[in-house]
Amino acid sequence: MRDDPVSDPLDPLLGVIEAFLGESGLSASAFGLRAVNDPRFVHEVRAGREVRRATRARVAAYLEAARAMAAAERRQDGPITPGGGMRPSKYDWQRIDPQVDAMLAEGMRIVQVARVLEMQAQTLRDRLSYRRRAPQRARERRPPPPALIDRSCLNCRVGFQAPSPFLRLCPVCRAEC
Repeated sequence: MRDDPVSDPLDPLLGVIEAFLGESGLSASAFGLRAVNDPRFVHEVRAGREVRRATRARVAAYLEAARAMAAAERRQDGPITPGGGMRPSKYDWQRIDPQVDAMLAEGMRIVQVARVLEMQAQTLRDRLSYRRRAPQRARERRPPPPALIDRSCLNCRVGFQAPSPFLRLCPVCRAEC
């Protein structure tokens, strides 16, 4: 760290990062986490942290990849989700679902229907499984635990009331520990 807490205005990395944060709308913590796996990175660079050559290379690689992703998104007019996530389906299921239902009602097997629609049989099985699932209900709330729980002390065997199910020693024994 430098002696002065003010960042070096001559360090070009901080200017590049600040410009990227402004154009992308990404928070400083999110940038640090994505670029170098350190949510405090940008805050520390602002405070004067000296950045090693290897870290500068990682930041530059992240900036290049992020800008390439943004350019690809603009070209395709849709989000690209690296590393998983929901991508738009390549099938128009609103149009295909009635056809599938009609073919299955005629007695065709899933493999035959998939062959007619020129898709993988497993894709069709997954879609049918998805359609059979019931909509998820909101989880029912558990009743709150009782205010006090009757317990027997593990040390002295005296009965007491505990505010938590994890307290197994009476207040006297807890004070002695």
